[in-house]
Amino acid sequence: MKKTWNSANKEPSTPGVITLDGRFLLQLHCVDDPSQLCSVDISEQKLNSVEPVELKAFKNVAYIDASDNFLSLGLFSCFMSLRELILPLNRISNIAFDAADFPHLEQEEGSLSEFIEDQ
Repeated sequence: MKKTWNSANKEPSTPGVITLDGRFLLQLHCVDDPSQLCSVDISEQKLNSVEPVELKAFKNVAYIDASDNFLSLGLFSCFMSLRELILPLNRISNIAFDAADFPHLEQEEGSLSEFIEDQ
């Protein structure tokens, strides 16, 4: 089940998966066009899923603060201009990624993240 974003109360409207997708980013940052966004703050949104196909349109995103969610590093490879990724306080179950997927990444912060074993 996919949670949908409700901008009126800033809470997901149904329980289950909370997905980072294009619509979520546009509404959260009050922009109309993905090219207008270069800095993303999705901290403390309880996100646990990413829709990478939709996020490829955000070509100018260079900075992401994804603190305190349930996201892994590899999920952010769709942001091709990404230079800095802040991921502390995440429950990371998969740390595998290809460095080639992050051609511009200069800094990744993952302190205080909980690394959990896949079941």
